[in-house]
Amino acid sequence: MFALVAASAYAATFLLGLIMYPAYKLHVRAEYFDLAGSGLAWVARLFDIKEMWMLVGVAIAGAVVLLSRQTDSRTRPLYVGLSALLFVSVWGAALMGLVVASYKAVG
Repeated sequence: MFALVAASAYAATFLLGLIMYPAYKLHVRAEYFDLAGSGLAWVARLFDIKEMWMLVGVAIAGAVVLLSRQTDSRTRPLYVGLSALLFVSVWGAALMGLVVASYKAVG
């Protein structure tokens, strides 16, 4: 049950990020981070890393949901490992997002 809730929340957050992405790409990255001489190209790259990390997290969340339905005790270590990896993915992406937003947010 909790795996399904976590995966649903993760997917909803990911979809909201996809909706906001065009505004970020146009108004923040192109107009602010990618300007020659701004010295903030690393922030744009950090955001791209975060996005790829989140995309991998979608697959991990789906795998956690599938493994949560298994009753075989042999899959427990994989379930725990993927859950921990999802935890690291979520917190890592949140922290990277805070760093990016501290330089320039959408809006």
